[in-house]
Amino acid sequence: MTGPQPGYPPPYPPGPPVGMGYPPPPPPPSAPPAPARPRKNPLLGRFALALALLMTAVATVSVIPLANIQAQMVVSLGTVDIDTSMLGEAWMASASSPMMTWLGSLFGAVVAIVIGIVAVVSARGRGPGVAAIVVGILSPVAWIACWIAILVPATIAVG
Repeated sequence: MTGPQPGYPPPYPPGPPVGMGYPPPPPPPSAPPAPARPRKNPLLGRFALALALLMTAVATVSVIPLANIQAQMVVSLGTVDIDTSMLGEAWMASASSPMMTWLGSLFGAVVAIVIGIVAVVSARGRGPGVAAIVVGILSPVAWIACWIAILVPATIAVG
């Protein structure tokens, strides 16, 4: 049997009639707003930038003795064509410490670039991370400019 039986009340109370001055029913409840994500610590990006700046400065300063030895060889031999084995021996004999410092600072600049990339990707200091990448990539420009600034007067003197 369908519908209510005679003599019994309907099984469910009827809803309010639609359009008879009643307000519309409230919308169904929505999901609560997602909680705000906590801000990540920007220390990683700052560390990468500090490391990149430090390694750039160390590489630039440690290249000075190496360039001075090369400039002295250019002046003493009277030519810019220097045998690389002789130059390597001179560097290892009198400037092994600056050479190792220079090579270590180049490795440190690469590490700073990698840490900067991690900081940018993980949003832990994006701005400093990008700056660390740029400084790390431009680090060779600084020490090559220093090297050239030392070698140019020797080359002109021989020239």
